[in-house]
Amino acid sequence: MTTATLREGFSNFFASLTNPTHKRLVVQRLAAHTKAIYAMLSSHESRMFSSSILLVYEGDAQALEEGLQTDASDEIVMDVNVDYNVDETVSQCIARTKLIDFAHATFREGEGPDHNILLGVQKVLEHLKLMTP
Repeated sequence: MTTATLREGFSNFFASLTNPTHKRLVVQRLAAHTKAIYAMLSSHESRMFSSSILLVYEGDAQALEEGLQTDASDEIVMDVNVDYNVDETVSQCIARTKLIDFAHATFREGEGPDHNILLGVQKVLEHLKLMTP
């Protein structure tokens, strides 16, 4: 995506969120995660080439609603192996933002933060803010 196509891209990406409350909550969570990535990158002296931000959210309305309802505890218990009666606690994910693709990333002590990646993350944040009603 480019800066020029980012707004349309985000509109298409969030098109499955027809419930305005769901959309607002998902976008707010993605924005909060993106802000944390920005803060982390601001405090590290690195250079990122061809890194990406991965945005993921639960697109199924019913599963999203269930995830929001269990969000108070932020955990659900799933029976992962009925034969052995093993329970595993897993985090209920309704939205996540991750920085990915570190093949061309390096730490550069003494050079300060990477202002190019910070600009890119800032643009993503600006467009996420435009997605909330």
